[in-house]
Amino acid sequence: AATVNLKSGNSFSLVANYKDQSDYVACNFSKSAISIDEKIDNQLIKRQKWYADFADLLSGDLNVAIEVVDGNVKCTVNGRLLVSSTSALGQKYNGGVGVSLWDPTLGVAKLIVSKVQVVGL
Repeated sequence: AATVNLKSGNSFSLVANYKDQSDYVACNFSKSAISIDEKIDNQLIKRQKWYADFADLLSGDLNVAIEVVDGNVKCTVNGRLLVSSTSALGQKYNGGVGVSLWDPTLGVAKLIVSKVQVVGL
């Protein structure tokens, strides 16, 4: 879980079970969609995506979380479950955690991360 504030940019992600660039699972948060992506052996698998107007929800300080337990992935914002899916990677191995930030224009994206909490399950 993390407390974040997206100051500018298109989207940010919380990454879990990170082994390397070829193997991880991520909750992606943007103003138009929230999704779960998984990369296994460098193959991108789009697990779940919810399209909606999240501009108001993703403004200000947010408590966001990715939870991976027994092959299930959950993405939450301010304690509210928004998307969930099964994950093949979650059963494969454990790995690192992280935050990723993206915008199509180089140098525009800015995310403030003020708190990170990792809980082993």
